[in-house]
Amino acid sequence: MIFNGKEFTDTIIEDLKIQRSKYKGKIRLNIISLKDDSDMISFMKAKQKLAQNLNIECRVLQIDPKIKTKGLRKKISVISRTPFSKGMVIQLPLPESLNTQTILDGILETQDIDCLSSKMLGKFYTGKSIILPPVVEALKLVSENINLSFKDKKIVIIGLGVLTGKPISIWLANQNLPYTVLNENSSDFKEVVKSADILITGVGKPGLISEDMVKKDCFVFDFGCSRSDETLKGDCCSDLSCSFQTPVPGGFGPLVVACLFKNLFTLLNEK
Repeated sequence: MIFNGKEFTDTIIEDLKIQRSKYKGKIRLNIISLKDDSDMISFMKAKQKLAQNLNIECRVLQIDPKIKTKGLRKKISVISRTPFSKGMVIQLPLPESLNTQTILDGILETQDIDCLSSKMLGKFYTGKSIILPPVVEALKLVSENINLSFKDKKIVIIGLGVLTGKPISIWLANQNLPYTVLNENSSDFKEVVKSADILITGVGKPGLISEDMVKKDCFVFDFGCSRSDETLKGDCCSDLSCSFQTPVPGGFGPLVVACLFKNLFTLLNEK
């Protein structure tokens, strides 16, 4: 079964529209960007498009990548306190010259819809957060939609990136669900992947997972997204012979963006 991300996301967006109609005030989402590559622009446009669909003002602030950590932290503090600012997103990765966590910690807790500041991460790690990182929320929604239980399954995660692998691993650990973490250089990589009942990957390596590496009853969740031959591709080859697969494009991409706005409304309603 190939997951239809657009069709599923549309149902989430309809619920978000209902929530927006109930909130009478102006809402502004601030997006901070220091890079100008095509993939990042694509992600930002997706957020801008959904914001417009939900009658939310979306301000993209392009910052000079030569800025210092202290200077960017100060800018974030000022921007987050402007009228109607209800959410803030900092496009990652940041230049290596900057202290990423220090900058993320400048986001107000009430506006941290990506769940990346130390305060929000602390709550998430201890299972006390009212929101989940967007990729985790997306995985949760999809697994519930297809009635997939993670209990008593061999779960394999490829990559421990800050936006995908790490938060998903914490979410599983909070539920006392065992899992195996791999990277592409792990010993017995193919054998361990082949043993997975549930495979979660998000490293951005096109074609990393081939047809012969996945068993037929495996559920494959592909968060990988990279550009190859001018097209977006996931970590897995398309049309694997498995029980369930999320494609790239058309899988998690639009859903993760929708979950970002789902978090925004959850935090708004908590105030």
